[in-house]
Amino acid sequence: MTNIPELTPTEFCERWPAGQREDVTLLDVREPAEWQAARGEGSPHLPTRNGRGPRGHREAATRREVPDPAEWQAARVEESLHIPMRTVPGRLDELDPAQTFVVMCHGGVRSLRVAEFLAASGYARVFNLTGGIDAWSLEIDSSVPRY
Repeated sequence: MTNIPELTPTEFCERWPAGQREDVTLLDVREPAEWQAARGEGSPHLPTRNGRGPRGHREAATRREVPDPAEWQAARVEESLHIPMRTVPGRLDELDPAQTFVVMCHGGVRSLRVAEFLAASGYARVFNLTGGIDAWSLEIDSSVPRY
């Protein structure tokens, strides 16, 4: 087992302030079933072309992974990339090994397992977001619903 460094949401934001996150990917590995708990309404689904949004942004493409886009948008970090935990091994080709990855889930336990998997797969800069989306809501953005 690899020793994965942990970051709180506050430490993440201090290390990579908004607007300065070009070389870091916040990887959300929550499973689609979790969106049931964070059900929301009114968030539009942006159509994707070839897995990317109309301006080529990765963030829009991540929305296609979720059965109900409103559920994902109800409790998420805006710039996160969503790849459900169970699909990460088959989607490593979508992740640039030169990037830094901060992996998150609901509370930080499953994301640690994914971070360990990424490190074992040759990804050199991998962190776990301690406390996950729940801690993000408490520390950084209270508009992200807790569930």
